Amino acid sequence: MTDNTKVNDKEQVHGGNKVDPLKLREVSLSNDFYTLCWSCLRTDIWKAKPNPHYDEEVGNDEFLWEDKTIGEEQLSLTDENLRDIKIYMLCFVVTVLYVLVGIIIQVFTGEIEASCNWDIRILRILLVALVEMNLLVEFRQGIVKLKYTYQNEGEFRELWLAKFIPLFQITCVLLSWITLILFICSETDPLSMIQDFTGICVFTELDDWIGGHICSTTPEVPEEIIKEYDFTNINEKISLSMKMSKLQDDTDIIEDLNDDSFLLNRIAYFFYTHKYIIYILPIICIPVEYLYLRYHPYAK
Repeated sequence: MTDNTKVNDKEQVHGGNKVDPLKLREVSLSNDFYTLCWSCLRTDIWKAKPNPHYDEEVGNDEFLWEDKTIGEEQLSLTDENLRDIKIYMLCFVVTVLYVLVGIIIQVFTGEIEASCNWDIRILRILLVALVEMNLLVEFRQGIVKLKYTYQNEGEFRELWLAKFIPLFQITCVLLSWITLILFICSETDPLSMIQDFTGICVFTELDDWIGGHICSTTPEVPEEIIKEYDFTNINEKISLSMKMSKLQDDTDIIEDLNDDSFLLNRIAYFFYTHKYIIYILPIICIPVEYLYLRYHPYAK
């Protein structure tokens, strides 16, 4: 295929318009619990083949997926592993919602101290801004995974689950942000506010902690002693967490924002090009304080 043919093909894909290279971005997904579960559902990632995000004519070994093998046995996702992913995600979702909803209920059913001076207001805004820096990464990665799923539906097993995982990640980020603001604005003591801030920060890192625990050990058998081990039915015997740890080097994906007809692309591009909106969001603490004092039955 000539270079001219490749260009024409790309123009046809994008409606005759040339591809904007600034709308192509390589995203390094964190090896958190969301990403590992989501990546497991991709059928292509289990195969040792040229990475489709790079030019196949380059012919460099570094553009190959890592082999998902142990010994000489090719690993893949089994039906039992798929069932375990559903169970793990259910437990994770219930835990996250239980904590966040519990905090919100506590804020609206107990006494709160919302009225404060400007020193406390500024501290509230700073604490919210610091948490946003972390949540912003989680939010973007959820959008990237959700867009990739819709654009590559044929690459996934249990498509509904592959869409649900990033969708819940986005929902969890938004709920965590709302919970943080409601909780921080219900305190006037700096020490209590910092304790609330620290607790919510730790909670938002739960998925990263689980992912780090999974990726901390990867099964590997030295080639020189492979013959000494029995690999019979090893794909069925190996645990899901060990399989997940083999995926940690292959979670980078290319985000293509050139298709303006795709709603998620337009939302993501707006989000990336108008970041100043994110930077001024912590100011919302001021109207929240006003709403507390006006409508909360136990505010003072």
